[in-house]
Amino acid sequence: MVRGSQSAAKDEVCINFTEFYAGKNSGHSRSVVCVAFSPDGSTIVSGSFDKTLCLWDAQSGAVIGEPLKGHTDKVICIAFSPDGSRIVSGSDDSTLRLWNAKSSAAMGEPLKGHSDEIVCIAFSPDSSKIVSGSQDNTLCLWDAKSGVAIGQPLKGHSDRVTCVEFSPDGSKFASSSFDKMLCLWDGNTGLLGGHNDCVTCAAFSPDGLTIVSGSSDSTLCLWDTKSGSLIGRPLEGHRSHVSCLEFSPDGSKIVSGSWDTTICLWDARSAHGLFLWDAKSWEVVRETLKSHTALVSCIAFSSDGSKIVSGSNDKTLFLWDAKSGAVIRGPMRGHSDQITCVAFSPDGSNFVSGSHDATLCQWDGQSGATIGEPFKHHNDGLYSIVFSPDGSKMVSTSWDSTLCLWDTKSGVVIRGSLKAHSSLVRCVAFSSNSLNFVSGSDDSTVCLWDANSGHSKHINCVTFSPDSSMIVSGSDDKTLCLWDVKSGAAIGEPLKGHENRIDQVDPEPTRELERNIAVEHPGRLLIKTPKPQI
Repeated sequence: MVRGSQSAAKDEVCINFTEFYAGKNSGHSRSVVCVAFSPDGSTIVSGSFDKTLCLWDAQSGAVIGEPLKGHTDKVICIAFSPDGSRIVSGSDDSTLRLWNAKSSAAMGEPLKGHSDEIVCIAFSPDSSKIVSGSQDNTLCLWDAKSGVAIGQPLKGHSDRVTCVEFSPDGSKFASSSFDKMLCLWDGNTGLLGGHNDCVTCAAFSPDGLTIVSGSSDSTLCLWDTKSGSLIGRPLEGHRSHVSCLEFSPDGSKIVSGSWDTTICLWDARSAHGLFLWDAKSWEVVRETLKSHTALVSCIAFSSDGSKIVSGSNDKTLFLWDAKSGAVIRGPMRGHSDQITCVAFSPDGSNFVSGSHDATLCQWDGQSGATIGEPFKHHNDGLYSIVFSPDGSKMVSTSWDSTLCLWDTKSGVVIRGSLKAHSSLVRCVAFSSNSLNFVSGSDDSTVCLWDANSGHSKHINCVTFSPDSSMIVSGSDDKTLCLWDVKSGAAIGEPLKGHENRIDQVDPEPTRELERNIAVEHPGRLLIKTPKPQI
């Protein structure tokens, strides 16, 4: 019921909304579930389970005209346009309707875009757009004048949408949901955070000020890391899912690969495609870099930013000139299955590739020629490869849940089949001093590893130096290693000279110190620090 009553203060009107139910002069025949004031405060609109809207005089509480009929189910939400000329309503019938606020006449046909109950609606500040949220987990953006949907329903929530609201300047709108998420959308395009489909890959710029993301919507987006805001508009050039991307070492360029079998090179500062568009005329001046015959699965810049290597599901690699976009070499064949990962060495002298065929191949960074035979130690396809900062080692991860530590010069496994995870090892990173590396897995664990075990096989014997500052160890790998007692770090490279396993080293250590050394197989030495005597 809308009811006006005089209060003690003169000319002060109190409108009581506490009994908005049927049979009490409300104008509705069933429960009233939503109300809204006109921008000037003179009129109120209400929506009801009786499928109608009613207009009310905000001063007298009197019904204005007849109930507005058009929905075929309960009216759940309503809103006045900021200019006061229109009203929009949402219903259990999955549609929105536009109404002329002055004449009460329906404007056009029902707006259809949702597949379930309309839960919430809002006008943009300039009255030009409407956003609606639904129990179907989606939002729709509409042209408020024509009633035409702008794009497809917006997917970002995993449960019913509960609320929508435009920002004061209309550039964005926010939505909330039963999925406990708040999403921010572009007010003009309706793109969720810049993308309108799942984000497949992302990378930081070298200076950490920008993030680039790639999506299944075929676009890339640049983001300001301080404000979290989108920089410019989404970058369009690919025709299918963006599968991989990377910044150049100086941060000036971005390279991306896609399911459409192409590579795009972008100017990270202007957000223009270097080989797609003319920056002044915005006309296409060159096609995307296309040589692969299947989706581009991985991509990497050389350390000086002059070259790009790409790997594909077509089992080949291509080496590109990053400035001209010309192919330096390709297709390069060495794997028998799709390429899953590529990485340049820190000095750019070579690059390696990993494949579902469980091997790594090493290639010359200048010519693209193969170097030696494929490296093989994993029992399943490779997932990632990372070089140590000093370039002396690399770590590979695999679907077999293991890691391998390799010597980059010889291709020999330093430590193989490192097993600590129970599922796919998805990521790995070296410490800046190249002494340790860390791995993360689908089993929700993180493991820290020593990259300087020294030996590649079982350790058979150990002894201290006379001053107890160093330890020497002998191994089945025919080498000796020197270790710093204080830090536990290997001193230099393994000492090579024997033709067979080493079983004994001298001088003999003191028994007290010997008890504090434990041998861990394979190839790891653990130094135990004695507890001080009290």
